[in-house]
Amino acid sequence: IVGDRVLGALDVQSTQIAAFDETSTAVLQNMADQIAVALNNAAQYRLEQGRARQTTNLLEATVELTSQSDVSSLYARIIELTETLLSADCAALWRPVGESELELQCASGAMQAMVGQRLAAGEGVAGRVYATGLALRLDDIRAWKDASLDFGDAPVRSTLATPMIWQGQPGGVLVAAHTLLDKTFTIDDGNAAQLFAAQAASAIANAQLLERMQQTLVELGQANRRLTCEVWQKRLRGSEIVYQHQRIGSSESIQPALSMTVPIELRGESIGQVLVED
Repeated sequence: IVGDRVLGALDVQSTQIAAFDETSTAVLQNMADQIAVALNNAAQYRLEQGRARQTTNLLEATVELTSQSDVSSLYARIIELTETLLSADCAALWRPVGESELELQCASGAMQAMVGQRLAAGEGVAGRVYATGLALRLDDIRAWKDASLDFGDAPVRSTLATPMIWQGQPGGVLVAAHTLLDKTFTIDDGNAAQLFAAQAASAIANAQLLERMQQTLVELGQANRRLTCEVWQKRLRGSEIVYQHQRIGSSESIQPALSMTVPIELRGESIGQVLVED
């Protein structure tokens, strides 16, 4: 016994009649209590080791997400890190499409074949988590009436679905799953998943913002080049600007030994060139 919990029983037998007295009982009870303490300490030590390892993985995963700039590769890396962090057999990333629908945009393992599938907000495990903003941990998804909407015929047994919330708004659902009957997710797994899902949502938002900024810069560059070309053509009015220097002295044609041509560019648009000869 440890506290109020009974961990087991220590049973001793003898082939002799009346082999045990009250003293033997007390000694045996003391041994049982010591064994219980040792078992409990070992279990707590193993639990703390697991928590420390998970915390380290969470920190490393968070740092790595900040280095990802491409959205597509970021999705794939989120799936990989989710599997590592939660020791999951497979994982899936659902993202909103419009105001009331989700799409499975990236997955691994048993759920990979379902990429592209859509769910209405409120339907299935992912839709329910997205609509409520609350994580959902299921030890047996077959007991969930709408599980087939998320997993189809995939051999998924237990699952942990976590909302990806960024600046108070849901940005998707991160799902981790086990395919074996004897594997389930713990409360500690749920806490780690919530922290990681928030970081993943932030990383996705930043990557999308960076892509929009890069696209805007490309469009501005194209507009600048187009306007520069139009203005320069208007300036020339169809004529050509040429400067030619004629050598004075010998009438014989002298071929240059060296030459160099340098383009003249304005805002990325070529508007002329400089030719130097010797």
